[in-house]
Amino acid sequence: MRAIINFEGKQCPVKSIFWNDDGRISHLSFYDKDGNYQTIFNVDYDLENMIAWEES
Repeated sequence: MRAIINFEGKQCPVKSIFWNDDGRISHLSFYDKDGNYQTIFNVDYDLENMIAWEES
């Protein structure tokens, strides 16, 4: 399985996901539509609702 994030209207493959002890996503990293490496945190975004899971 791989994670895809919908960020600023583009779907981007997630490169790494970090989890809290409670099983929720703490933060994740990906390359955005401009090729910049982004790390975003759950305090700023609703990460669980921004992620889709695909078979790899």
